[in-house]
Amino acid sequence: MSLGSIISLIAAGLLAEGDTYVVRGAELTCSEGSLPSSLNLPQSHGVYIKGKPVMNVADCVVEKNIGLFGFCKKTDEVCQPELCGRWSHGKTDLSIDDEPALLDRATLTCALGGKITITKNGGQD
Repeated sequence: MSLGSIISLIAAGLLAEGDTYVVRGAELTCSEGSLPSSLNLPQSHGVYIKGKPVMNVADCVVEKNIGLFGFCKKTDEVCQPELCGRWSHGKTDLSIDDEPALLDRATLTCALGGKITITKNGGQD
C-alpha cells in the first residue's frame, strides 16, 4: 500500500467503530505501576495525523518508546518494565513502516505481571 493510500485511509477514518489510531504522546498506564507514562517516537515513520506521528505495533522498546511507570507494585521498586512481545491489536490492513498501525485498544504485557494499556491516544488537543 502506498503512503498516499495510507494517508487517505487515515484521513477518511476507516476504522472499526470506537477504535482510534495512536500517535506520539499517547498516555499509557500499567496495572502495576504507580504513575502513567507516555509513548514516544524518536524518529517518525513518516505518517501523521494532525501533525503528530502515527505509531505502529513495533513501537514498544523500553526507554525508547515506553517510559517508566513510577514504582512497581509487584517489586516495590522503581518500575523497570520487562515487556513480553509487541503491542496487540494493530490495524493489520494498514501498515506503517511495514508494521500494523497501532490502535488505542492495544495492550502490552510485562513479565513482572503488569498489563499496559493506552488511556489517551495522543491526539487530544
